[in-house]
Amino acid sequence: MLWLDAGSPSVFVGDLTHSPLQLIRPDDPCAFDLDYRAATATRKQVLTEASHMSAIVLPAHYPVRGGASIATHADGFTVGDWLELSSI
Repeated sequence: MLWLDAGSPSVFVGDLTHSPLQLIRPDDPCAFDLDYRAATATRKQVLTEASHMSAIVLPAHYPVRGGASIATHADGFTVGDWLELSSI
């Protein structure tokens, strides 16, 4: 994970999530979660911090380039705007 703030905060989450569904349902397991409880706790912690900082979450494994704004909602999260990034 890499936190960056160059005027607008962002977090590059790498292997933290493998599906966009894990942004709103961080308890959903992934075949790559070797320790389900630790993976879930880490996802929740990072998404909570991203929400509080209004940071864009930039995943590595989604079919489109970009990232999402995250907000806490009740006991989970909601996805706000999607920031599309053009290819380099």
